[in-house]
Amino acid sequence: MVRWELLTPASVPGILLGYVLRIEKADDSDTSNFTVFKIDPLINQKNVTELEVYTLYIIYVAGYTRKGNGSFRAAQSWTDEGVPQGPPSNVTGSPTGTNSIKLSWLPVSKELQKGIIRGYQVKIYDDEGEYLRNSTILSRNLSASFTGLYQYSNYSLKVRAFTRKGFGPWSSLINVSIGDPAPQKTATDVKALGTSASTIDVTWSPISGLDAQSVQGYRVLHFTRASPSQSKVTVVGRKDTHVTITGLSPFTAYGVQIAAFSITDGNYTLPVYAQTWEG
Repeated sequence: MVRWELLTPASVPGILLGYVLRIEKADDSDTSNFTVFKIDPLINQKNVTELEVYTLYIIYVAGYTRKGNGSFRAAQSWTDEGVPQGPPSNVTGSPTGTNSIKLSWLPVSKELQKGIIRGYQVKIYDDEGEYLRNSTILSRNLSASFTGLYQYSNYSLKVRAFTRKGFGPWSSLINVSIGDPAPQKTATDVKALGTSASTIDVTWSPISGLDAQSVQGYRVLHFTRASPSQSKVTVVGRKDTHVTITGLSPFTAYGVQIAAFSITDGNYTLPVYAQTWEG
């Protein structure tokens, strides 16, 4: 509802025919995108509808005579909050122990928040789809943890944001498995080959079987044969079976070892060696 004080006859140099009410979004760069209402001279309010939720508007009001509009007075006002129109983004989950899981996310995109985000609700389900419990995060925290879960089990989780008006839509379900704290097996068939004066290609066969379910990725360790204690690590994903190690010294022998990791690192493979090309 927009209200204003009626003009007095002494302040109008003519016959007041009414008022012009103009409304536009404060952040709209298109100066031609506005709505205008003409209102009878004895009315001092207008209920403006069909505006966007939780949006800042600039409202201008001026009296007018047959000669044209008078000076505009301006004010700003927000429309009321609504519920979020989108879910949190970049939702990820991972085990943090043999009986715990952490779910993390990023906020709902700004244009879809439609209000002040008061918190988040997270729900967790077992591998049969049965609801277990929820966690309400009454803050700006962007993660939730669940404990008291079972090892060697699969869980599904989802999250939604809420304003004082209510809840927004759920995120897609994220599946998280709790396996061994560290993979028991190692990658096999590890090979290393110098491919230039500064690069070595490394390939391997991934872990298979039950152990593979808990693998989150692989750490590829490399070091010079002359200084095996001065190593560097490259981390790749659980589905990767190849990596190119770059930034190496020319005509130098390097050792390579690989370990799968879940909550913690598994055992490293025995080293294999390759030499970079001459410079």
